[in-house]
Amino acid sequence: VYHQLDATSRSWDLFQKVGIKHIQLDSCSFTALPYLLKGGLYNEVIEVSTSLLRFQRGTARDCGDYSSRAMDAGTLSKANEFMTFQREKMNRSLTLQFCKGLILDSAPLLATAVPRMKHDDDPLLKGGLGIKQGIVGGKEDFARATEMVVACQNPHAALSIVSWVNCCGSFDNTEDFSDNRDLSIVSQYSSLQKPKIEEKRLMVQETFRRGHVHGLLIRATLCVDGMKGPKKGKIVKPSASLEKRTKSLLESVLSASEFFDTQMEIENSSEGASCQALLHTLLELCRFLAIVNAGMPSIGEDSMDQREKQATDLMRQQCIMQLKQAREKLSQFLSVKNVCSMLANYIAPLFAVFRMCTDVASAYGWGKRKQKKVSEALGDFAGELNGFIQEMMTCISSLPSSETETSVDYNLTGNELEILDSEVLAFTARLLTQAQHRTRMRIEPVLQEIDEFLDEFDTSKGS
Repeated sequence: VYHQLDATSRSWDLFQKVGIKHIQLDSCSFTALPYLLKGGLYNEVIEVSTSLLRFQRGTARDCGDYSSRAMDAGTLSKANEFMTFQREKMNRSLTLQFCKGLILDSAPLLATAVPRMKHDDDPLLKGGLGIKQGIVGGKEDFARATEMVVACQNPHAALSIVSWVNCCGSFDNTEDFSDNRDLSIVSQYSSLQKPKIEEKRLMVQETFRRGHVHGLLIRATLCVDGMKGPKKGKIVKPSASLEKRTKSLLESVLSASEFFDTQMEIENSSEGASCQALLHTLLELCRFLAIVNAGMPSIGEDSMDQREKQATDLMRQQCIMQLKQAREKLSQFLSVKNVCSMLANYIAPLFAVFRMCTDVASAYGWGKRKQKKVSEALGDFAGELNGFIQEMMTCISSLPSSETETSVDYNLTGNELEILDSEVLAFTARLLTQAQHRTRMRIEPVLQEIDEFLDEFDTSKGS
């Protein structure tokens, strides 16, 4: 109910009081995870998800210990039971893989504490873009991407889904995953609002989508690191390393495009199709990056003019058109919950790659507000994206701007006063207002940061 009222931090308070731990993280956390993401509580998403990952690592270690003890005691059947449970249930846990994807999407949006007074026991958390983790198109990206490449090889790390999607994962058979969720807990107690139960196939699909997206972000970052701008107005031949990185990026784009087009189940609605358009916008930006940075794929003689033409055509005919298509539809479905989920799932990755594109274009003399065709195309894309960001900001601004402000009248009628106590209602209203304000504090600063960057492309405001 609190989540439906955009007061998800209050839902989180109640979830914590339940005291879910150990194996319950795998079987019961599904009741909260979708709410936390759609409520903008990205820190809490990571807290629950990393707790499950730690538990998984612990069971893998304990399984070997207890199996060894069972065999030493001569109870081989019990040793086999331990190993079978670990292999069939824990290692193939659906919730575990889903949580890995949630961690990757939430990491760039971690919020930091803003104490309101000295020794504040309950500080507000203010959102930010790439404060501690994640690829966001900033200066820390390469160092983070390097660490992420190493983490991709760790089967217990969240980033393992990147290598798993590209090399080993199979979306065709969802039976490879063990659904350990205890769905019976939803019907054991009556409530005003039943939690939404995600379908198994859609959870697997979301995990694959996140694996593809973050694989693209890592590869794009490595390509930008290998960038070599022109010298004396002439193209510098890409190094072998840059060619290899760019080839890997383009192969990843093709793989992701095939998945988005043929394997993703898009809801029969304008909203689902628009989200797919945002994903294709991300893919086209990656292609733009490959053209400007390395002249790949090569079409005829490689030159500044050729790259400029290719990049401009791609930006106008694909990137901007896809973004316009998505914005026109998604603007009709904007709500606080949709803004929170889209920011993590689509907008943050899209903005990160766009910043990389602008950095590479600047190295070629096609930066912000330049009288160049590529610059103008980038400016038009920034204007379109910024228009959507401002619509999202307007939606978020409907929430209280402080913990005491409220625009809702909670006056009761005579019949209602016979059932509800006015003091209890006033206390509940305060909790609701505080929780709604905290949601706004998580999301609004991130949107403002994106808005400020995109606003720099507006030529009408001067330099």
